[in-house]
Amino acid sequence: MSKNSYIAWIYQKDGSEMIIYPNVPYVLFYLDSEITDLNALDMCAINEIEQSNALDSLPDADIHKAKWENYFSRLKQEYEESTDTSSKEDSV
Repeated sequence: MSKNSYIAWIYQKDGSEMIIYPNVPYVLFYLDSEITDLNALDMCAINEIEQSNALDSLPDADIHKAKWENYFSRLKQEYEESTDTSSKEDSV
């Protein structure tokens, strides 16, 4: 992914935020939502978004970028924990 990749960021009247990442099909994130079926595509999209400058282009980037970085960090941790649990269950 190039440093100039883009995201579609949607800010709704109720204050909710969403990111659509067109480089990975069918991947979108609602800020602070619970995702119960995280998969490798989600993680790929998160890593690519973080490595690009896409979050820097958000309005009030210092505020919104921090929120999204915290959210993505939590999702990555949840994904790691779920794959660790799956690996342990598979080996039993």
